[in-house]
Amino acid sequence: MKELIYPKEKHFEANGKKYRIDSSLSYDRWLELQVCQLELPFATSFKSLYENNDKIINCLNKVDFVSASDLAYNIKHGLKKIGEKDVPIAMRMCALFINYEGEDVRYFSEDLLQEKITDWREAGIDINFFLSVAAHSVPDFFKVLKENIRDTSKSKEKEIPSQ
Repeated sequence: MKELIYPKEKHFEANGKKYRIDSSLSYDRWLELQVCQLELPFATSFKSLYENNDKIINCLNKVDFVSASDLAYNIKHGLKKIGEKDVPIAMRMCALFINYEGEDVRYFSEDLLQEKITDWREAGIDINFFLSVAAHSVPDFFKVLKENIRDTSKSKEKEIPSQ
């Protein structure tokens, strides 16, 4: 059984290529990052869907239709993005910063993205590594995450009715 690899350094090897995490971006990659940073918060999970559904109900009970509509749109947008992307947004973000030796870092393309994903998959790089790199590239990501976790822990947990 082959074990997953979690790179501990800013340099690692994948599928015979030497990769490094860069801190600077070209204009083309920066434009792509702007789109990714807007999409990352829309990534959704069952827990997030359930919590947002409760928030919508609370907004409707308060006759706050604008907030309810915004939440519903965000859920719809998040679900749509999941269906549209072959590559998770976090992996796309990482492909902007994680480059191999000899790569032309001025440009970014879907072919280059697929090449990197193939390399990382073949090498068995742990997905948590990429999620961490992506989260660290979004300004205030952890601050907002902590605030939201704090807010949800203060609210009373509703029991899910049994079916």
